[in-house]
Amino acid sequence: MSRRRPSLKKPSRYRVRARDLEYMAWIRRNRCAAHHIGGCAGKTEADHAGRRTVGMKSDDNTCIPLCHKHHVQRGSFSGHFRSWDKATMRAWLDACIRHYQDAYKAYKENRR
Repeated sequence: MSRRRPSLKKPSRYRVRARDLEYMAWIRRNRCAAHHIGGCAGKTEADHAGRRTVGMKSDDNTCIPLCHKHHVQRGSFSGHFRSWDKATMRAWLDACIRHYQDAYKAYKENRR
């Protein structure tokens, strides 16, 4: 049996983001939020789409489902997202986040 070494790492001075693994698993079971654009490819991934500070991912409860192709394109403003400016992208992401948070709440209530 091996012993774990005590961590020599100092605690981070940055905020630790909220984790919600159950929400992220539910997100990955949905179809791509950009399916209306067409051309989806790859497994659905949980894209951390919420607002964040520099060097941090947004909280898990602001994830939206994107196929691998659209996830990469959204992050690099390429493909269909190439013509979008930051304001258009943020408006779309905020609408998606609200939609999936509301859908998840309804899902949780129906499971009771």
